[in-house]
Amino acid sequence: MTTALASCLAVLSAALTHSSVRGAPGRRRALVFSAALLALAAALSIAAKSGGFWTGAYTMLAVYILSCSLSPWVLMLWKRRDAG
Repeated sequence: MTTALASCLAVLSAALTHSSVRGAPGRRRALVFSAALLALAAALSIAAKSGGFWTGAYTMLAVYILSCSLSPWVLMLWKRRDAG
């Protein structure tokens, strides 16, 4: 249960990172990026409690990086589906 929660927080952090870099203007960008960092820190903290620090940290960072790399492709496919 805690691993699923930590994974959801890592994916949320990736989504917030993507939205802060792509669409948020000015001060709101910093606020959204801060929320992304807090979500990632919470994911790392929860994962460290459930499976040990390094195991949890590596897993959550991998989920975060994978989510960050997939989010532009998902948005592109979503926009293509809506346009067609």
